[in-house]
Amino acid sequence: MSLSVNADFSRLLDYLKAQGAAVQKRTEDSQQYQDFLQAFGRATSKIAGILEEKVGALAAQGRLQVADGVVTAAADLG
Repeated sequence: MSLSVNADFSRLLDYLKAQGAAVQKRTEDSQQYQDFLQAFGRATSKIAGILEEKVGALAAQGRLQVADGVVTAAADLG
């Protein structure tokens, strides 16, 4: 590539990066994106609660062991 074409290509890349950053910023500021984040947070929280409940039940049955936040299978499963 000639220097002129290379410089034009570099400017084009810079322009596209700037446009992409602007679109991302508008997206992150949008109400739809904020709603998505809230819904994702609620779903994640709900899943965490379900997992905690299931792990607790399996630990109570002796099928799992929980120590210092680490969950492992019980040594004797049957």
